[in-house]
Amino acid sequence: MPVFRLSAKWLYVALLVLCVAAAVAILCRKAVVHSFAKAQNNIGWMYASGQGVSRNPAKAAVWYRRAAEHGLAEAQNSLGRLYAEGQGVPQDYAQAAVWYSKAAAQGNAEAQNNLGRLYDLGRGMPQDYAQAAVWYNKAAAQGLAEAQDNLGVLYAFGRGMPQDERQAAILYHEAAEQGLAKAQADLGWLYVLGQGVQQSYEQAAILFRAAAAQGDAKAETNLGVMYAFGQGVPQNFIQAADWTRKAAGQGFTEAQTNLALMYYQGQGVQQSYAEAYFWYALAVMGKQAANVRPEEVAIGRDEAASHLTPAERLQVQDRVQKWAATHPAKADM
Repeated sequence: MPVFRLSAKWLYVALLVLCVAAAVAILCRKAVVHSFAKAQNNIGWMYASGQGVSRNPAKAAVWYRRAAEHGLAEAQNSLGRLYAEGQGVPQDYAQAAVWYSKAAAQGNAEAQNNLGRLYDLGRGMPQDYAQAAVWYNKAAAQGLAEAQDNLGVLYAFGRGMPQDERQAAILYHEAAEQGLAKAQADLGWLYVLGQGVQQSYEQAAILFRAAAAQGDAKAETNLGVMYAFGQGVPQNFIQAADWTRKAAGQGFTEAQTNLALMYYQGQGVQQSYAEAYFWYALAVMGKQAANVRPEEVAIGRDEAASHLTPAERLQVQDRVQKWAATHPAKADM
């Protein structure tokens, strides 16, 4: 039989063709795996959001995990969020950190922000403001509004870095420009205090109104205060009560305390000791903020109760229990 001998040149060409074919096969396999993972992630999203199927966080976790194990950053972040919230899986901040870390290492901005939040709050790991700042900064550099605001908070309070209210204002502004309600409220507060920006009640009111229009309870509360004192807006007790009531209805304890006082004094509302007792009682039961003294709220509650008959107090207490059962308290941040 004739023997075919390849020259070195043709042998090189043949090897090159084989290498290209192998590389194409690898790329094709990766593309198929990626597409498969994207499909799994989409199914997870459908179960998580209830789009096209009945909402089922447990099934969402199953599909997110399959996609996450294929290395899809979006799914890793979503699975981490389920662990952080205890949705479909037992709440486990350490597991949330594991999956956030995998996605964050791939440059996923939401995961970077979420991982920073765990470091910020000390959930699933020791509290570490410096590490929180590292991850917030990575996400903020990608333009993620939530990360810009979170990083701004660290600068505003000097957590994990030297305090820099000017830098906080810059970051709040960047996030506020994207329409993030919390950043608008945070920037508004700097304008109230004149920290990092030139003091301006008028500008604060504009920002609080923008955030309040999105339902931000803190902004609604602050806007109510500004109307009550005529700061940046014409004094208007009715408007003050209206905005305060919106925040109080969300379980915001500072607003509930303010609304109770308005009812006690008849300021912007029809005077009512029963309503004052109702809102004070809810505020006592809620998650307290640093600027809300539980003992003072309790004194207000008891003072309002002293003006009611035993039957009236029982009636209000029944309202309080029914309201609390259907309205989770909102922590004042």
